Amino acid sequence: MALELHEIYLSLGDWYGNAFVYIGSLSHLMIPCYFDLIMCGSYEILLEHSYSLMSQFIRQLSRFVDELGQLKETDEHTFEHVQQCPSLAAGFPHFYGGIWRNWGRDTFISLHGLFLLTGRYEEARYNARDAVWWWLYSTSNYTHIVPDGHDILSDKVSRLYPTHDSPAQSAGIHDQSLYDVIHEALLRHVQSLKFRERGAGHSLDFVMNDEGFNNEIGIDQRTGFAYGGNR
Repeated sequence: MALELHEIYLSLGDWYGNAFVYIGSLSHLMIPCYFDLIMCGSYEILLEHSYSLMSQFIRQLSRFVDELGQLKETDEHTFEHVQQCPSLAAGFPHFYGGIWRNWGRDTFISLHGLFLLTGRYEEARYNARDAVWWWLYSTSNYTHIVPDGHDILSDKVSRLYPTHDSPAQSAGIHDQSLYDVIHEALLRHVQSLKFRERGAGHSLDFVMNDEGFNNEIGIDQRTGFAYGGNR
């Protein structure tokens, strides 16, 4: 049996082997019926088990949503599974590739529904590029939704650009705990900051006017609300 060629399917292969032994003793007229009973019955059991492994959010919705949760990425020509790091595209067509693939503001707006509510907690840990406010909001959601989610605050993250003007650093050279990075982001807002976007110009964003590359962030001391932008 083909299942016995793969170690992870050995137990399932043994179960089918034992089940089919008894079919051989039946009359030829009954074999198709019992074969269908075994195959369809076991398929439904395996399917229901896979649904039970999904998040509560998916399980309480329709069967259509359950079936969507079964989808996996495949090559459009060979239909074979594509092994690659997961990446969240916040929208199409603008955010489908390049540096735009993980565009922070839109990424973090989408993260809650695409990752946290669907129980894809590991994937939710590795999506960031800019838009500090949405990043902070998503981190807060992560700590409240994911079991033991607060543990992520102690994880080390690599600061690829530890300062605005520093050259790119390799991962592992400038590591900080996530809670330190969050504290620095909040502190910078309280202190306020004016800056021009790194690499500003046509090569970075060909539809942005020159003024759009200038930015300012801070906290309104009267209201406590964060502000940002160039106007």
